[in-house]
Amino acid sequence: MWLSDEIEKSFPALEKLFDRESLRQFVHGDYGDLSVQHLFLGPWIRDNLLKEDGAVCAAFRKGGVSNREDMSLFLLQLFYIDTRMREADAGMPPA
Repeated sequence: MWLSDEIEKSFPALEKLFDRESLRQFVHGDYGDLSVQHLFLGPWIRDNLLKEDGAVCAAFRKGGVSNREDMSLFLLQLFYIDTRMREADAGMPPA
């Protein structure tokens, strides 16, 4: 999956928010539950990854997303999809 380098560079910071079991539960959770996860992770994402003058915000704006709330949810969704794809590519079985 192609993503802006700046957006993809933010994924390790997100991954560090989870211990191994929490990340497994997140990745194997329902995509529809991301809005609940966003309630807890969204403020951290906005405060730490989406600085107004930062590269990640600029990448989203270039893609047509201008609201930081929308950016944080979209970033969480992209992280979820990317992590699931990396796990599938590594041949890891579902939980």
